[in-house]
Amino acid sequence: MDKINIAALTEYGLARTTAKEVKEFLGVESKINNSYVIFSIPNNKASLKKLFKFSVLAQSIKKIILLVDYFDYKDDDDLNKKIKSAVSNKVFDYWFSDKPKFYVRCMHRSKDIDSRDYEPVFGEIILNNYSGLKVSMENADIKIIVFLDNNKAVFGIDMTRNDLSKREYKLSNSGKSVRGIVAYHLMRAIDYKEGEILVDPSSKTAEPVIEAALFVSKMNNYYESRFRCGQLKLFKDIDLDKIFTEIKEKAREKVKSLKKNIFAYSDLLKDTTYGRANAKVAGILGLIEFSKVSLDWLDAKFDKGNVDKIITILPSESKTLSSKIVKKIYTEFLYQLDYVLKVTGKVGILMQKPEKLIELMNQKQKALKVQSSEKIIIGELTLYCVIITK
Repeated sequence: MDKINIAALTEYGLARTTAKEVKEFLGVESKINNSYVIFSIPNNKASLKKLFKFSVLAQSIKKIILLVDYFDYKDDDDLNKKIKSAVSNKVFDYWFSDKPKFYVRCMHRSKDIDSRDYEPVFGEIILNNYSGLKVSMENADIKIIVFLDNNKAVFGIDMTRNDLSKREYKLSNSGKSVRGIVAYHLMRAIDYKEGEILVDPSSKTAEPVIEAALFVSKMNNYYESRFRCGQLKLFKDIDLDKIFTEIKEKAREKVKSLKKNIFAYSDLLKDTTYGRANAKVAGILGLIEFSKVSLDWLDAKFDKGNVDKIITILPSESKTLSSKIVKKIYTEFLYQLDYVLKVTGKVGILMQKPEKLIELMNQKQKALKVQSSEKIIIGELTLYCVIITK
């Protein structure tokens, strides 16, 4: 293979951030879809080393799929025909000419799809059209992924086998926790950069500030066992252990050089305790100041126009939270960010119902404006990433 086609899977609404990471780590452009991106790299040692670093350090991805094929399909019959056709191509032959043991997993975002209906069909197609192969769940050499999304299919080899969106640092959780992959997207949406003052005035379990600290430090937050691509023949000539060691050493030195410009505040002591515990596990506790500070004291902690970026998760009206209380929170929040935010600053907010906040901002804080409001879908949960500027 002269080049390697790759799909990086993420969550619905986060693909532009994934494409940004692909460009930063690998230097190539991506084709962006709702919940994944597709890109190509040359098949050489330098590019494969970069790909492995991407798998370790990228913070917006769930899976990296080494593509056999990707295509549109009309219905299940058409899908099966195209899987059968892909089994006959040169890329599939590269992976399976040595007769490795394998198994198939089907991933999707649709309520109408049951993976158990598809996986045995795909496995049978492969066995019937490529002789000498065996299925093994426990001792497989290769894990095949077929990802289905709005009549588009991604078919290929799972590079690391694990869900890269899971965070090892999340020892402390609450009902107000957010996925690390989403918190990272929010942080990138406000263009946070090293050296800037970043504040979460309503921190819970600290995912947004932890993701920011991991981003600027390039601190690896995963156990090495999560990256099982060393057994794939594509990486047989790459010293993955050496790359891992280099990543860790550089991150440790970077952490020592960084100033504490990230602040996580909450009016509840348990929130700061949870956040501090998670940050310690992540290895970046020294980069974040955790304090028990109420929202209405933010202007006492920072001078007017002194904060570069604000990032937080705001509640929305619900059965347990009245519209009166929500309005009070929003009013204070908007006042505080208008006071402490630089003219060039940005605010990133994650919330379920942004309409009331935007309406109140337009009424009372006309110096602020909504730059964007984008939908994110995680399973059955819909969130909005709202970016505010002056």
